[in-house]
Amino acid sequence: MTQPTSLQKNSSPSKADLLEACRQSLRAKGFSAFILPKTDAHRSEYCAERDNLVQYLTDFSGSTGFAALKVNTPEAAIFVDGRYTLQAEQEVDSTFFSYENYTVDRIEKWISRGLKKGDKIAYDPLLLSKGEYDKFSAAFKKHDLLLEPLSSNPIETLWQDRLPLEIPDLLPHSIEYAGVSFEQKLAIIRDLMTEKKADGFFLNYSESIAWLFNIRAPKRLVTPAASLYAYIPLSGTCTLFVHPCQNTQDLKTYFNDSVQPENYDRTFEILAQKAENKTVALDPSNGTMKMLEAIEQKGGKALIVDDFCNIPRACKNETERQGTRRAHVRDGAAVSNLLAWLESAIHHETLTELDIVAKLYQYRQQQELFQGYSFDTISGSGPNGAIVHYRVDEKSNRTLRPEDIFLLDSGGQYLDGTTDITRTISLNKKPSAEQKDRYTRVLKGHIALAKVRFPEGTVGSQLDPVARYHLWQIGCDYAHGTGHGVGSYLGVHEGPQRISPLPNTVPLLPGMILSNEPGYYKQGEYGIRIENLVLVNRVPKEQCADEGQNMLCFETITLAPLDTSLIDNSLLSADEISWINAYHQRVYETLKDQVEVKTLPWLKNATVSL
Repeated sequence: MTQPTSLQKNSSPSKADLLEACRQSLRAKGFSAFILPKTDAHRSEYCAERDNLVQYLTDFSGSTGFAALKVNTPEAAIFVDGRYTLQAEQEVDSTFFSYENYTVDRIEKWISRGLKKGDKIAYDPLLLSKGEYDKFSAAFKKHDLLLEPLSSNPIETLWQDRLPLEIPDLLPHSIEYAGVSFEQKLAIIRDLMTEKKADGFFLNYSESIAWLFNIRAPKRLVTPAASLYAYIPLSGTCTLFVHPCQNTQDLKTYFNDSVQPENYDRTFEILAQKAENKTVALDPSNGTMKMLEAIEQKGGKALIVDDFCNIPRACKNETERQGTRRAHVRDGAAVSNLLAWLESAIHHETLTELDIVAKLYQYRQQQELFQGYSFDTISGSGPNGAIVHYRVDEKSNRTLRPEDIFLLDSGGQYLDGTTDITRTISLNKKPSAEQKDRYTRVLKGHIALAKVRFPEGTVGSQLDPVARYHLWQIGCDYAHGTGHGVGSYLGVHEGPQRISPLPNTVPLLPGMILSNEPGYYKQGEYGIRIENLVLVNRVPKEQCADEGQNMLCFETITLAPLDTSLIDNSLLSADEISWINAYHQRVYETLKDQVEVKTLPWLKNATVSL
């Protein structure tokens, strides 16, 4: 298609010109609407800027969502969940896009309104997962609408000043930190393949590939996993699809011929040959329609089954468990140094949200094995703290005021673990009665979840109400899950485990790491969240009255003081006060020799018993 003149002359077209050019392209191909998930071909949560098509189209920078537009009307929408409602309203121009709640039903209703039977809805097969396709196809079928693939994505075609592809080197992740060799992991995966009668396994999810092959991409921001494809046969040599300049010879040496690197650009061509007349496993959540097409191209059959790496990756081995404990000690020292500095500096320096981000990075850089952030730091003061996944930039950057409630959610990537911690601070230590009430209720929920014991087989959605109970009693809630899985020097948001109201069939298992992060957000005023990471452990048999019952519990591994000035002691039970005191005693004893000398008096005061 010939691009409109306005786009030919301007590498940064106006939103109106971009949308019109996109509609022209789709109209020429016979489409009436277009849906676009916020991800890349490897289903990354934090995709590279050049692959962030939804952000380019809409300006929405959150990690999850869908964009949609209609071809014959000026209607376009951004679909986000409760975490991103305020953010979408701030970032996305309502002149061009409406803000919608992200559910398949809402997208179905929005798309079908005004379309007629037989109309075609476009999707990009490189981006849409098999699971998403099945849900959307069934929803649109009720209206006699057809969901059909594009041969090329019009947004990619129209994006003239798109950044070049960044290709990070791949480095071995030492068994000192991984705990288990690639060969041992491969044996586990092949046992699962045999159980499901799969001849092969086609994988695109970067974090599964990084975990399975014990490789990392340290220069990749946030998540140290490169964008790769992999094919694992039931026996013989595995294939890793890499870019030609991606230290291919080093990889051959590292894998000792058990893995054959192939050209990334030939992925689907080679896969079609390998899958000929074979049964190849494909994960419905991350496996894309383009991958399905390649499997079936020469008579292969796709076996739709959850990623075989999910559970082995989520259940950390003993080396990884010990590593993450050590990483959290160092990270706790960095966060404590920051909080001590902030408590003093707020009274005699002019500080901004970005100043805090930079200072915290400085403290983390001083820690051994630190590799970078695990996500962009959420540094939200006052009303910005009420934006659940607020992302500070030069435009939004706010000067901290002593009367503010300040929410700091951050994490680090260390060779031996991934961290994620949120602390909410009253900067002048004079919070209002309402703020103390809400903070204490959030804390009560946090403690309840930290202390809960549960039978083997329990799923996260069964535990989610435990953290919300005390907020619910006064008619309050929070619009995000209570806990997400966390990787080991990998993704800070790792499935399949989670603690959320959303139904989940995956039970919590020993070795899984999750966040414990209830919150409360008052739009336009302040936000509160308390987050520690927890490790799932077995309860010793001697502590179970019924010896036949297998029980699990959480071990809190994050270490940093809570702001006791925000606690209303009258709302706490004796057991809750005991938990806080024990936690603070552990924080002090563990960190006293790790923090800076000038932090030590602050640490001692911050962990005094209630």
